[in-house]
Amino acid sequence: IDMCAAPGGKTGHLIDLSKGMATIYAIDHSASRIQEMMEHLERLGHIGKAEILRLDARYLSKDLAHVRPDKIILDPPCSSTGVRPKIWHKFTWRDLESIVKYQRQLLEEASRILKNGGLLVYSTCSITYNENQGLVEEMVNRGIFKVIEPPSWVKKIAKISSLGTITFDPRDKHPGFFIALLKKTS
Repeated sequence: IDMCAAPGGKTGHLIDLSKGMATIYAIDHSASRIQEMMEHLERLGHIGKAEILRLDARYLSKDLAHVRPDKIILDPPCSSTGVRPKIWHKFTWRDLESIVKYQRQLLEEASRILKNGGLLVYSTCSITYNENQGLVEEMVNRGIFKVIEPPSWVKKIAKISSLGTITFDPRDKHPGFFIALLKKTS
């Protein structure tokens, strides 16, 4: 499942990687963004290779109760501070709290539907602690997930936290991103 799939780049990549051997669900709540995703997948020749659903990903355990994926990608809406650093000046603490609350809801829903032992890639284009490391630490401390350590070569291109999460720092002359590979433990 690609929980926040639009505009479709990750879904297209999943289709390529699976070579048609996986059932892929691409979820987004916005009709206009789903249309954009359909156009993107059509350009890639991938129409019909993923089930595209207009749903609120916070409620997948109800809307897709029959689906228990072994892999999920969750790239939720975020503050975009890693790719748009000037945006910092437009955010209030309340704005950030609202974003983190939404991300937490998505992560919790991912934990409800993911099979035990399943893998979740959690990523944002933000560099705030609250949206990234803070949320992952919370889930790990609650016993829901454990972090899978990245391969050693990643240290050459990104910062690895003591927990095993990955941060691409925009001060290193590339866009800022956060990535964590999580394994469901309960």
